[in-house]
Amino acid sequence: MKIKSLIILALTAFAISASAGVNQLYQAYILKYAPIAASEQLANGVPASITLAQGLIESGAGTSSLATECNNHFGIKCGSNWNGKTMSKDDDRANECFRCYNSVAQSYEDHSLFLKRGSRYAFLFDYPVTKYKAWAYGLSRAGYATDPQYAEKLINIIETYDLAKYAENPEKYVVDLKQYTVGGTHSNRGGNRRGGNRTDTTNPTNDAVQYKYVSINGIEAVLVVNAVKVHDLANALGLPQASIIRCNEYPDKDYLIPAGDYVFLRSKKTTAAPAYTRHIVKPGESFHSISQKYGIRLSSLYKMNNLSKDAEAKVGMELILR
Repeated sequence: MKIKSLIILALTAFAISASAGVNQLYQAYILKYAPIAASEQLANGVPASITLAQGLIESGAGTSSLATECNNHFGIKCGSNWNGKTMSKDDDRANECFRCYNSVAQSYEDHSLFLKRGSRYAFLFDYPVTKYKAWAYGLSRAGYATDPQYAEKLINIIETYDLAKYAENPEKYVVDLKQYTVGGTHSNRGGNRRGGNRTDTTNPTNDAVQYKYVSINGIEAVLVVNAVKVHDLANALGLPQASIIRCNEYPDKDYLIPAGDYVFLRSKKTTAAPAYTRHIVKPGESFHSISQKYGIRLSSLYKMNNLSKDAEAKVGMELILR
């Protein structure tokens, strides 16, 4: 999948990294694109750690001609179903066709979909997103790259640059923080319907509703940074309270949404994303909080696990998610 010049560049960068401990070019790439990788994990289930490591290798940390001229960070070739812009480069054969993107973010999204929709990569989504070694060896086994050391190189990069943290807590690294001041001088009528008014988020006040747009299980949602009541969040988002209550199965408009919870803007699904098949109940979790974590309807969670609506979540209980 990599073009020949890219392989030389990537291996050179890899060697420099190994001898110097860390590579400044790699570090800059990670800081720049980690939020996109984290967003892609939340949206499509590809581990952010794997995505970043592949991006580093395939694009030479963003310096390859494919990356600089075409925003192609993963060496994905055109294939029969590509209708966008292209670039011809010598690879396994002369003058091969590679995909071009309007932005790096589009390249990251296409990489996720390339894996998600490719039948030969389907088994990868049975692995937890935190099992980067399984993903690395799986990608190599599925033929993503011809390099026999591809899996080991991915693992080395992930461990050298501590990329596992992006897969373990992707929501921490998603950008686009919005803040809306409740009862303040800012009015949602004059702002963006999706985000209220942008204000200074460096020193949020106690009455500020803060949230980040994310995608969970393929559903548009927000991650609330601080605890907020349903009616205040609805006002901040410019959405009907009834819609927020229905989509998230909240009891009423005065329900206090805990900090760190996902709030869905559309109805949840009947199963979790393919990457999530089981969940072990942890202290402080409820069936509702688990349904929010994975974007599953509470009724579906009950049904999959043969539970009654009055059942209580017990620590250590294993739940089926799909």
